[in-house]
Amino acid sequence: MSNDSKDRFARVTSILALFVALVAVVVPYIQQSKQFEAQQTESLNVILNPAVNGPLLLTDHNYGDMGQVVQMPWELTISNTSNRQLSIINKRISVGDSPDSQYYTGIDGGIYTLDYQRTDLPIKLEAGESKVYYIYVGAMIPKVPFEIMHKLNAGNSVTDRDAMRALGKAGIDIYGRPVKYQDHGDDTFMIEFNPSDTSPIFWINLYTGNGNRFYGAAAKYGLIPTNIL
Repeated sequence: MSNDSKDRFARVTSILALFVALVAVVVPYIQQSKQFEAQQTESLNVILNPAVNGPLLLTDHNYGDMGQVVQMPWELTISNTSNRQLSIINKRISVGDSPDSQYYTGIDGGIYTLDYQRTDLPIKLEAGESKVYYIYVGAMIPKVPFEIMHKLNAGNSVTDRDAMRALGKAGIDIYGRPVKYQDHGDDTFMIEFNPSDTSPIFWINLYTGNGNRFYGAAAKYGLIPTNIL
């Protein structure tokens, strides 16, 4: 082998050795960086379920023709799906087609445990941990259904099911829209809603100590358009 060939071979060998050494350093660094990023990224799954037969709260927040606020307990499930602990330090309830559409006094009735004990923020969740609460969502209810619920209340706590039955007998839902009611006896009844009717979409916005926001949405009845979620 000539001296030039030997020199080229030596240079190529050196370059390959340098490349192998560089890969040996860079690949573990990238892997560690991705692992660190995954560990630092917060991820929270939020599910809001309105199908709760709990006590309603008839408030004094009166908005005239727009209605008077009735706070309804909805089930709130929060699951920490990230690889690190996170802390929920603030919340906001809103209504409309987006999480930032509309807010009004009385829309947020607070967070409660499943035995209806008021609880406060912050809420800490370990990695993989889930917790379930009730959150009182305040809806503006028109005058006629509000008065029916107010009479039904009569100093006692009226439940969501009690209200649905009394309103159904009157031929309306909680928002004053017409429904078909059938009483089957033995405290069994059926309510048929107009398929074209939808109820307001409520959002729960949850904010973490790291400045991230997560939210869930639900409506009393009717489908939520998939394009807004």
